[in-house]
Amino acid sequence: MSNLSNTDNHFHNENCCSIIAGRPSMGKTAISLFLALQTILLHELPIAIFSLEMTKKQLEYRLWSLMSQFDCYRHLNLVPIRGERIRQHRAGLSPLTQEEMATIVSIVKIAAELPLYINDNRGITVASIASECRQVLAREGKLGLVVVDYLQMMAADTSGNRSYELGDVARGLYKLAGDLNVPILALSQVSRAVEGRNNKRPMMSDLSQSGILEMVADNIIFAYRDEYYNPDSPTQGVLELILAKARHGDTGTVEVLFDKSSGMVCSLAEYSYRYQ
Repeated sequence: MSNLSNTDNHFHNENCCSIIAGRPSMGKTAISLFLALQTILLHELPIAIFSLEMTKKQLEYRLWSLMSQFDCYRHLNLVPIRGERIRQHRAGLSPLTQEEMATIVSIVKIAAELPLYINDNRGITVASIASECRQVLAREGKLGLVVVDYLQMMAADTSGNRSYELGDVARGLYKLAGDLNVPILALSQVSRAVEGRNNKRPMMSDLSQSGILEMVADNIIFAYRDEYYNPDSPTQGVLELILAKARHGDTGTVEVLFDKSSGMVCSLAEYSYRYQ
């Protein structure tokens, strides 16, 4: 696996179930939102996001910040909007400038027209996800990607065995990808065990219910940012996407540049083209 485009291709195979996993603050939600927006813009396909962690408003703020960085909107003379600027404005700590406000007004108009469906019901089930996806398919005629953020939040401990519940959720999403013939991207936490190792890059055994998740997922990608653990890391701003399993392709690691303030992801080659 040599570049970001090859990584992106793994998520767009029909009836494919993929997992992005990592410790908190590695950028899992930001990656999924970037992939969702890219799917809409490049493939002209609608997206459904089911967020059990962040609210719809929080995701919209992230989306606005991300869109302000996309090349396809540069003709609108937008200024980059960092995620914390919107939060600061809402909290009354630091008002947006006129340029920032004008950028958000433009982005909100564009975002309202995007075929992006966000559900932030924290009690949603696989059956409810299936129902909503079928409604989108009936309305749009197609569905480019379904994002579930994240697996562990769906595994309610109703039977006294949360691992068993997580396995049921994973199998349900895998079956749903086949039934609807659409790709599903599920986010997952990994075990705290990585914190006790010198090399904190996640491995397959760090997944909760690793056997079941490894079995049902077509692709498993771990997200890792060395600067999170090592402030003096020479790879500042670099996100490692570790493709540990690829049912229909090659495994390997891709290093991309990640702006955590906006959620923007780009390859090293793309960065050189845009900014050098």
